[in-house]
Amino acid sequence: MEKRKYLLLVLFLMSMAVAYAQPDLSKTKFYRVKNHTTGRYMTLKDNKGELNVSKGKFDFGAIVPIASYEEVRCDPGSVIMWEEPTPLAYYLNAQGTSTKDIVSMPVKLQTVAGYDGVYAMYGTAKKNGISVSAYLCDTGTDTGLYWCSYKDLSTKNGFWEIIPVTDNDNYFAAQPEREAKGKYYTTLYTAFGYQLGTETTAYFVDKVSKDGSLQVKKINPGSWIPAGSAVILECVSKDPERNKLLPVEYTTPLSGNTMKGVYFNNSSSKHKNQTAYDPSSMRVLTVNAEGNIVFGKTKDKFLAANRAYLTVPSDCPDELIVPFAQAKVYETHTTPVENPEDKMNHGTAANPISVANAIAYANTIGTDASTKNFYVKGKISSIKYEYSAQYGTATYNISEDGSTGKEFTVYGSYYFNNMSWQKGQTQIAVGDEVVVCGRIVNYNNNTPEFADKLSYLVSLNGKTSSDPVENPEDKINHGTVDEPISVAAAIAAAEVIGTEASVNDFYVKGKICSIKYEYSAQYGTATYNISEDGSEGTEFTVYGSYYLDGKAWQDGDEQIAVGDEVIVCGKIINYNGNTPEFVSKQNYLVSLDKPSGIQNVKIGETKNGAIYNLTGQRVGKPTQKGIYLINGKKVLVK
Repeated sequence: MEKRKYLLLVLFLMSMAVAYAQPDLSKTKFYRVKNHTTGRYMTLKDNKGELNVSKGKFDFGAIVPIASYEEVRCDPGSVIMWEEPTPLAYYLNAQGTSTKDIVSMPVKLQTVAGYDGVYAMYGTAKKNGISVSAYLCDTGTDTGLYWCSYKDLSTKNGFWEIIPVTDNDNYFAAQPEREAKGKYYTTLYTAFGYQLGTETTAYFVDKVSKDGSLQVKKINPGSWIPAGSAVILECVSKDPERNKLLPVEYTTPLSGNTMKGVYFNNSSSKHKNQTAYDPSSMRVLTVNAEGNIVFGKTKDKFLAANRAYLTVPSDCPDELIVPFAQAKVYETHTTPVENPEDKMNHGTAANPISVANAIAYANTIGTDASTKNFYVKGKISSIKYEYSAQYGTATYNISEDGSTGKEFTVYGSYYFNNMSWQKGQTQIAVGDEVVVCGRIVNYNNNTPEFADKLSYLVSLNGKTSSDPVENPEDKINHGTVDEPISVAAAIAAAEVIGTEASVNDFYVKGKICSIKYEYSAQYGTATYNISEDGSEGTEFTVYGSYYLDGKAWQDGDEQIAVGDEVIVCGKIINYNGNTPEFVSKQNYLVSLDKPSGIQNVKIGETKNGAIYNLTGQRVGKPTQKGIYLINGKKVLVK
């Protein structure tokens, strides 16, 4: 219990140091993420990993922190695209993969008091019914990223800057690898589109002949290169500052491009992700003996990360000259593609838009959900589904004045702070004034609404948060090691707590009255019943209980028996509403006290109490001499 109180104090102190707020990631789609303390940038080197907060498993080997800006400015893996699948939660996308694919969990951001533009980044999951969080930190060493506790946050290792990628200070650029005839060349393969600088030209191969001749298309400076395009870049300098490439949202593919690319070349044993080079079908960019840029063979065993290669027929020559001079111009976008949302007023929490405006905007946006959140104010005119603890969401309609008619549907909407509604929190009602934030859509082209599970409640009748939900456990005595509660008290507590496991541990003292499963080396746990005095009747089940110190039982450890006095610690529940018990594998034995007194009696002297042998099996009347447990006491039967 003291440890639990300490944890609550820690969480309280954290809430003072880290303030919840929504960052504005709408100015641009492309960012770099830099640790505020170590100065190192996140770069994605792989598409494998694990983040399981509830089990305490973390594998961030796919993300490699790099301290040198000169190195990351030419690394496509450092350009992070933020996707907001639900309000206030994000996936980080880069080089053909995403944290959604790697760790299957969106991250949330918290602004840090006193640090403008600095955030704590964390993932949340449920463990034993309790929400737990894991913060992302940087060690500043070769070990890279790791699970972050509140102590690390206080030293700022868990603080991150989210910096837009522009064509000025925080830019992305090409780093030429080859030089030929006064110009510099490289290949590039990025998961994002980009605009060529004024001194950079792009090429791609759209035809490969068996005789080794290539047909090449040219993309002029200032043009846009689509996301996922493998190209050759021609630069006038080997200095990246003159080879800037501005990331843009552009996905129209290059028609006829035969070049391919590779995102990763990770050789670590745990994160091996490499594409083998095949000399019979692959050529990479190089310079031949005559000083010409060619697609030729390489001695490398694997293809380079973020680079392009050419696939060729098996009987193709070793070298294929790239005929830059004969290239025909290929036209791409040179001006931004207009998004109708850009001209819309999305509102804010303080100045939301009206229901009428929300309906008009949804009609314009159409049947695909908006890319950004809208804040809409209205009065509830009807309710289809109230908030429920089972789903955590509600579905209802709002209008300007609360009347039915011109309504906007709030579909599958979460509660305050984009969290699930919990039993005991304030419920909605017709006539309530609300502000809701989320993505809007014209569903089936006839229903303007907030998209399902992509919105949440911002305010309810002027309140921006629900009153705290009283936890019935707060008024219950949980006991301690020195002063455990009785079986009767545990039964009463479980009935109050109900069919969901308790948040805190309980310490319960009683005597074993029956045993379903003794401890075994195979499972390490036992299941048995305890009562006040060891008699059957009013019992509390100890289900799937670990041994002393929370460890699995092993051969040689002392076994339990009927009549033993025990103290057990763990989460309790009223299983199925009718069985007060410790939750399976969430409890353990604290103490085991075996009775020492043995009484000498005859068989005829036993009363109506339950009789067990020393293996815990109940018997009718002893038929053999030996020690039995009668009425919770060891008895020698002669």
